[in-house]
Amino acid sequence: MLPLLLACAAPSSSDARSALLQAQLIRENRIYEAREPQALAQKYNRMALDRYDFMRGTAGWFYADVSRAGGAQQTAGVLEQEATQVLVVGDPHPENLGTLLIGEMPASADEVTLSLEWVDLDAVGWGPWTLDLRRGALGLAAMLDPLEGCDCTQDAVKAMAEGYAAGLAAEAPAYGPITLDLLEEAAEEGLERKRLDDRAPVHLDETERRFRLDEDLDELGRGMLPATDAELARVQAVADALLPADTRLLAVCRRWGSGIASLPAARFQLLADTGQPGPDDDLLLQVREVWDPPLLAAAGPPSPLFQDNAERVTAGQALWSQTERYADATLQGNLAFKLTSAGSYFQTFDHEKVAEAWAEGELQPQDLIDLGFTLGHALGAAHLRGGTSTGDPVSWQAPDPAELAAIAASDLQTLEADHQAFLLLVDDSALLGAERIP
Repeated sequence: MLPLLLACAAPSSSDARSALLQAQLIRENRIYEAREPQALAQKYNRMALDRYDFMRGTAGWFYADVSRAGGAQQTAGVLEQEATQVLVVGDPHPENLGTLLIGEMPASADEVTLSLEWVDLDAVGWGPWTLDLRRGALGLAAMLDPLEGCDCTQDAVKAMAEGYAAGLAAEAPAYGPITLDLLEEAAEEGLERKRLDDRAPVHLDETERRFRLDEDLDELGRGMLPATDAELARVQAVADALLPADTRLLAVCRRWGSGIASLPAARFQLLADTGQPGPDDDLLLQVREVWDPPLLAAAGPPSPLFQDNAERVTAGQALWSQTERYADATLQGNLAFKLTSAGSYFQTFDHEKVAEAWAEGELQPQDLIDLGFTLGHALGAAHLRGGTSTGDPVSWQAPDPAELAAIAASDLQTLEADHQAFLLLVDDSALLGAERIP
């Protein structure tokens, strides 16, 4: 049994709960409201349009809700201290699991080696592994529940629990069609340099690339615009601190409208190369701000704190089975920035693509169940690798599949009610401090 999972939110009234949600969102997004109000409005708009994206943008609310419901306190004396101080992903929803290129940039298909990892480390920290699993199960349920005619959501969550146990046991992963397609697409498009050619095509003289900049942002606030002088100086400082000695920065632009929780954070696309003449060795990289993670409810003594967010996301790479050459982070002043590769070798699951494939009859229920197993396996394996803040082993309790499915179903109902409350809040711009964009 998983005692920590048993505490579900039980709001006393919808009005009181809506007020708590409002306060949580204002508190979390205050920095964006002051600095990037238009980007914050775009974030809220995306969260309003899609319940899954609402889930992505409310990890802090999820953990605060569990804490209010008494979940952390109910584990006192039940779970050993080490079980509450595991290195956790923090927000292991399906779109945070993706591919990493291992080793140097390959020259041919037989040189491509990819691994499947929790690539977004923004929410990494020490916390209860049970909460990480619960959050992951909600993400899976939120992805599958809207699929018309799909009645396998609970079976997929049960498979996630089984996969988690298999990952903890260090069993080899068994991938279904959705995961295999992701790996195949990343390998093929990476070798073709598809994303690099799309965002920074070779100029007419065929000697250098230039970013394909937009004149303005689209209706969802997405686009690539020139970086300001101050932004260029900031990114140059990050590049000087993090780029390997053989890699030089060629060009920078500001990328808007990517992500959900981090949508208003400063995000930059970098064009770099390894010093060879011509565009053949060019790379697409990304630099982005990293803010404080959501506070995870935890039983027992407080977990140790990282010195700063750069140290935290760098330490989070302990969750990976392999290393990625350009993944790193640094502190510039009081702001943390992370560097990641951004080419086509690096891709994640996409809930909209899964929905489209399901609608077109390209997927079977078992394919979705297999995806649940893969997500669970990846999470269990990551927890096993990351270990605990004390260095002591955990006596892992195998998750009960039926229990996890029941908890996910309850959390999904809560998510739907909260999304409806959010729609009312965001329609009145004064309530959240950012005007909703029609």
